[in-house]
Formats: sequence, C-alpha cells, structure tokens
Amino acid sequence: MAKKSFDIKIPTKDNKDILTTVGEFTQAHKPIEVLPELENFITPLSKEALEQLEENILEEGIREPLLVWIHGEREILVDGHNRFNIAQKHNLPYKKIRKNFRGMEEVKKWMIQNQLGRRNLTDLELSYFRGLLYHQKKSGWGGKREAEGTNAKTVELVAEEYKVNERTILRDKLLYQGLEKIGNKNPVLKRQILTGEVKVPKGKLQKLADLEEDEVGSLEDIYQLLDTLGQDRKSSEGSQLKELVSQLKGILADIVKSKDKQKLRELEKGIERLRKLL
Repeated sequence: MAKKSFDIKIPTKDNKDILTTVGEFTQAHKPIEVLPELENFITPLSKEALEQLEENILEEGIREPLLVWIHGEREILVDGHNRFNIAQKHNLPYKKIRKNFRGMEEVKKWMIQNQLGRRNLTDLELSYFRGLLYHQKKSGWGGKREAEGTNAKTVELVAEEYKVNERTILRDKLLYQGLEKIGNKNPVLKRQILTGEVKVPKGKLQKLADLEEDEVGSLEDIYQLLDTLGQDRKSSEGSQLKELVSQLKGILADIVKSKDKQKLRELEKGIERLRKLL
C-alpha cells in the first residue's frame, strides 16, 4: 500500500500550476503509463551508467521525483524513465510530480528542451537532440515523416536558440536522420552510438541521411556502410583500422564481463572485417 499523500500547487512563470504529489508510491498505486514514442526524447544511459544508477538507488532509494503528465484519468511518464524501470524491477517506492500539459506537442517540447539543458551531454548527443528539435519543429510536433527539403526559418530559430550557426543545425538535422535510420533497423546499436559505446564519426552518420530506408539493412550491413560510406579507402584505411580495433576491444570486454555467447558472432564478423583491412 502507498503511504498517505497530499497535493501542493506550485505556481510557475507561465502562471500554470504544477501539482506536486507529496508521498511515496509503489506499483500498487495508480499505474504510471510509459509511452514508447516519448522514450525517444530521453538521453540514453550507457550500460555502466545504468548499472551505477541502479546501485545508487538500491543503497539510497529514489530521491528525485518522477514527472508525470496528467492526461484525463491517465498519468503518463515524462521524466525519470530509468528510475521508474529500476523501481519496477525492485518494487521500490518513489515520489512523483504531476504536471498539466496542453497536449503531446507541449510534452515533447518540454522533454527535448529538458534534455538539451543537461550539462553532461556529449557533443554527439547535443547534435542529435538539436536535430530532433529541428525535426519536431518542422513537422509540427506530430511525429510524422519529415517532408523533403529544409525549412530555413526553422533552422534559423533553432540556431538562434542554442547559439550555434545555421550550418551546424543543418548538419545536426542530417545526423539525427542518419541515427534514426540505424535505430529503425537496430535500436540497440543506435543507443550504443549515442552513449559512446560504439564510436562512429559524426560525418558518417550524416551521410546515412541520404540513403533510402531499404538501403540500411542488417547490423552487418550498417557496420559495412559506416566503414565505407563516402570515404576514399587510401586516405581512410588508418582511421578505419583504429576504429575497428576499438570496437573489437569493446565487444571482447563485453564478452568477458557478461559471458554473452551471442556476442561471439559479432566478434567473428569484426575479425573478418579486420582481415580485409590488413
């Protein structure tokens, strides 16, 4: 059973109230919904960072409240996905802040801007979320496929908001599109690239944006594309070799740590690609 709780209304700058629920809740209380379409708007954690967060929570509890959107009778998770997953896994109590949004558009805006406001984002993550912000602004936040061409006004607005030049936003747009094409085929690889577990130069990801969806195939095809796309072999062999060796070291470390036999196949493919470069 959840502990007794009560609500406090906190005024905000835009004169809207945030309804803060004070108390601790477990899965026995009103369930929180997790929408897959919103999970794309959070910064992924590396495997190591997620394990550290879980360890900290098991020692100290969930200190930071979850943020949920009051949508009719539903409570939809907006911030705190990793904390919520850990709470479910171990049946831990948590606090929550219930906030009113005008709709899904406002929720997505809040989530992207919240991610971009984090201080620990890498350069790649910043580029990805600026590209995502551009995409959402251009498509009207409806999540529809982006139309052909570039909206110059949107580029200008996003560049001005984040104090970068417009060329940077255009490159961010391409990087976002390239990563989404990878994510559509292999969500795990997309997350690994964003967290830095798999190192891929931003230029390669940007070049993927020009490909048709069906040109991005299996995991092996993606690696092959990333290795060769838009590069001159003679000038890039050295960097390809270094990147591949780094990837193989990471795979090998994962195998030793997790004893995941499925990764052996990935290692074998990587070694075969290494032979071709040597």
